Amino acid sequence: MKRIVTIGLAGDAGCHVALVNLHKKFLKLLRSVKILHSYILVDEKEIPNEIDLALIEGAVRTSHNEAVVKEVREKSKCVIAFGSCACFGGIASLCNILDLNDLLDYVYQHTDSTVEGVIPFENLPKVQEKVRPISDIVKVDYMIPGCPPIPEEIATIVQAILLGLKPELPRKNVCDECKKKRLGITPKVIKRVTSKPDAKQCLLEQGYLCLGPATRAGCKAPCPNYNMPCEGCRGPLETVPDQGLAMLDALSALTEKFAHEYSPTVHLGTFHRYTFASSFLAKMLRSR
Repeated sequence: MKRIVTIGLAGDAGCHVALVNLHKKFLKLLRSVKILHSYILVDEKEIPNEIDLALIEGAVRTSHNEAVVKEVREKSKCVIAFGSCACFGGIASLCNILDLNDLLDYVYQHTDSTVEGVIPFENLPKVQEKVRPISDIVKVDYMIPGCPPIPEEIATIVQAILLGLKPELPRKNVCDECKKKRLGITPKVIKRVTSKPDAKQCLLEQGYLCLGPATRAGCKAPCPNYNMPCEGCRGPLETVPDQGLAMLDALSALTEKFAHEYSPTVHLGTFHRYTFASSFLAKMLRSR
């Protein structure tokens, strides 16, 4: 039987919930594997040796996160970045634009619900300056992106790897899986969903900020198909590695006005919501 571990770093366990959402497929998977370690199932501190497949959820935020991911890589034949935090840094990496000391000061001492707050400092892992995807620390063999990942894709990729195959992620974008009609209309303004969009027409053509053009397919476009703009949780296409800049380029082609209004501090949470830590923009800001 193949030996599997699942690891949780700086994340919210949503990817592990997606794993359980395989339902009967998960039970079928359990017949051919042995789960040696899974933090969401049992409080086990030691990471076993001779791991065939490691699913790592979450980004690297602390010195402990970094130590764990290095140990898992050393002991594993195959490492999968499991979910958008592990793949790209995730939503948590948006805080990379802020100074770490200012961030800790606000969170622990100046939120509305905090009374006489103290920044924790004893017997704790060091909080690192920046949130990073696990690929910044170790070699990653495969990715399963998404927030959370699609259960069917988890099953397909894991089963393929266990059979010795080399699975590939889709090369198309979310628009290719969207059922809405594209009429070639240029929106006059870019807007948020404060009113009900036309259920049949492309959301971006209606002016709603949908990241479908810059986001990797594979999810079957549930958000736009249910009339909500894509937020880009599956990250960039393989051919255009910076998702936010690709989307900005797409919008500039639609409306020149938006390109002049773009500001990293204002629009970062829209264009790089899940991918800031791994973006070219993050590297540019670090080099200033």
